[in-house]
Amino acid sequence: MSAVAAVPSPIGPADDRLLSIRQLVKLAGVSEWFLRQEVTAGRIPVIRLSARALRIRASAWAAYLASRETSEPRTPAPQSPPVRKRSTVKSRGRSA
Repeated sequence: MSAVAAVPSPIGPADDRLLSIRQLVKLAGVSEWFLRQEVTAGRIPVIRLSARALRIRASAWAAYLASRETSEPRTPAPQSPPVRKRSTVKSRGRSA
């Protein structure tokens, strides 16, 4: 018999599953580092089950994505002003 991989169900705003960081990494296709940074910054709410166990509500992830969604194109990074060349200044060193 061949094993068929289970296709994860989509995450929607009405989905109240509790997902571990690793489960959300697999479902959302983002890195564990990214998720932990967003949780630490307080941008994604978590449920702390113990000192080490965190769970993220699937609906909280959907709300996070909705808050990051934009229809505007990304604005280019501001360019730094051109560097001015230094003028040559005669040294005031002592001559022997």
